[in-house]
Amino acid sequence: MNGERTRAKAVGAMLPGDHLWLAYDNTEERHAILGTYIRDALRDGHAVLYVVDGEGEAAAAERLRAEFGARDEEIGRALDDGRITVLSADGDGPAHGGPQGTARATVNESAHGSTHGGPPGAAPGGPQETAHGGPPGTTHGGPQGTARGGPSGAARGGPSGAARGGVVDGAASAGAAAAVDRVIGGRAGGVSGAIEALLGRGHAGVRVTAEASPSPRCWPGTDRFAAFEDAVHRAVAAPGSRVSALCQYDRRWFAAGQLRALDERHGGRVRADDVFDDGVLRITPLFAPPGLRLSGDIDESTLPALVAALRGVDARVSHLCLDLSRLDFCDLDGLRVLIEAGRAGAVPDRQVILRSMPGCVELMLRVSGLEGAPGVVREGIR
Repeated sequence: MNGERTRAKAVGAMLPGDHLWLAYDNTEERHAILGTYIRDALRDGHAVLYVVDGEGEAAAAERLRAEFGARDEEIGRALDDGRITVLSADGDGPAHGGPQGTARATVNESAHGSTHGGPPGAAPGGPQETAHGGPPGTTHGGPQGTARGGPSGAARGGPSGAARGGVVDGAASAGAAAAVDRVIGGRAGGVSGAIEALLGRGHAGVRVTAEASPSPRCWPGTDRFAAFEDAVHRAVAAPGSRVSALCQYDRRWFAAGQLRALDERHGGRVRADDVFDDGVLRITPLFAPPGLRLSGDIDESTLPALVAALRGVDARVSHLCLDLSRLDFCDLDGLRVLIEAGRAGAVPDRQVILRSMPGCVELMLRVSGLEGAPGVVREGIR
């Protein structure tokens, strides 16, 4: 935090006390990194506190089940037994069944005086209760000016809401302030209270993750944004902490200055785990466009790992980007594998993009006669 910028940390290397943020470009990147974060938590005996806003807890839990539970049965079971708990600014009550679901309701009662997280005496229905239940970016009721997004899943607060980085109307601002206050809470409720409740159940630790919604949380650079992130940081950074936090932000929503504000409120960014790293060659997944970043040397010892990593790329992608900006050496056999990577896809005529190719590799490409290979595009030489 405190403006300190560090190189992106692999999600699998996160430790208690880390308060990092995920700047994702598409759904695939978010799913890959967030899925690893959740699975690692369950493997280590940690609970997951999943913070949402603009959506009820039950609806958010079902959305998470659809997004991750179908791929990983353990995540589905964790949503049922309380190892994954949803905390919402709308607070519609327990997001899972069973005894632990009852305990979850108690967290809301202590913070807000009601089992659904609203004002004391309020009914669990109402406009906010009409959660959309769909993927982030779909509207969830109310006028378009306060909808999560515009047509075709436009960013929350985008064309059909407040302009990017703009000002929302007074009613929306008041609702945003109330929503942030409900999530922040105090020691008795909100994020801190939910963490204490989960640790009190005997979990080895808690992993917090929060979805971004500029309507309730407000935009980077505002006091409300700072208040939310500071509350999360206090919960994570306490001495002897058994808590880590990963805040999710869609990079496409924010201008450069807002991204800097996000950096300043976190201890660093997080990235996907490497596919392979033996100290000679490191292979890191890319998501926009899909592909691999290759760092180090491709030689006889690392070639099998490269072949395996290429086979692991989604065969349906029509463009495969191979970022060579950190590649130091590549022998002829490795170059042939890179050139022929387009043939492994299910899409006919898949295009292979060789990005930031080292001069020595470009020279080898010309003298070997592979320069004119079909379906290969060179994008910059260093």
